[in-house]
Amino acid sequence: MLLDISTQLDSMGVDIHSINTQASKGGRVIMTFVISVDNLVHLKKVMNKLLRINGITQVDRSFV
Repeated sequence: MLLDISTQLDSMGVDIHSINTQASKGGRVIMTFVISVDNLVHLKKVMNKLLRINGITQVDRSFV
């Protein structure tokens, strides 16, 4: 799944600054990416594309 995510981000011109992964209860994995996007419209497109990847159930935005 990490390959799918990074490939999708690269195809959309997104710079990845850091990635953090951790296992959660129930066998799920939480992945946190720090990325750079051009603007809010670009961010929304990126989030929608990520939600289309098999296995991704949630994409959230937070401020760093």
